[in-house]
Parts: sequence; C-alpha cells; structure tokens
Amino acid sequence: MNTNTHLESIADFANDIEAMILEFDPSGFDEKQLEWANDLLEIAIWKRTSDESSYRAELLIQCGGPTTWIEIDSRWSHATLHHSWGCDRSGEPLTKWTLRESVTEILTVLIETMID
Repeated sequence: MNTNTHLESIADFANDIEAMILEFDPSGFDEKQLEWANDLLEIAIWKRTSDESSYRAELLIQCGGPTTWIEIDSRWSHATLHHSWGCDRSGEPLTKWTLRESVTEILTVLIETMID
C-alpha cells in the first residue's frame, strides 16, 4: 500500500469512527456504547501508581488489515487512533490520527465507567 492510499484509508476510518462515537450519549454509558465496547477485541486499562485518578487505556478495534486501536491517556485532551497496515523497523504503527476533543470526552466517560 502506498503512502497516499494509507493516508486516505486512515482519514476515512477516523471520520467513520468519530461519526459513530459522536452518536453515543455523552452523559453516560448507554446501550449503544455497551454494544460497541462488547465488540472491541480488547480493552486494556492501566492506572498510574503515582496518581490513582490517572490512567492510560487502549481499545483494540480490529486486527490484520488494518490493525486499529485507540489510545486514551487521562493526562491529554485528545485520543489517538492508531491505524496500521504494517509497521516501521522499530515496530511503531505507520500512521497515527488525533481524534477530536468531543470524541475523546465521550470515550473518557466510557473508560471511567469501566474503571468504577
């Protein structure tokens, strides 16, 4: 896959996932969020030992073509969508995309509901 095609692929994927997440109820954990969370391949949440209210979470959406996951860190006001048809020599995904702050707020409610 060439670079232009890869960038088009992540842009399309990011727009689609943001549109879907923006349909969630931002005030709490509703049925649509629960269904989406249950369809995730993996949810990993790490709480920081130095600050128990701080965490980092990864939501694995799909694997294999492309592999996509969302990384959320409570210290930041944005989430990062990782979208990769492969990786560079250090193992880093080829493309990262910053999700809108409004999407990050909804995902933060979802993660914090799971933590509680």
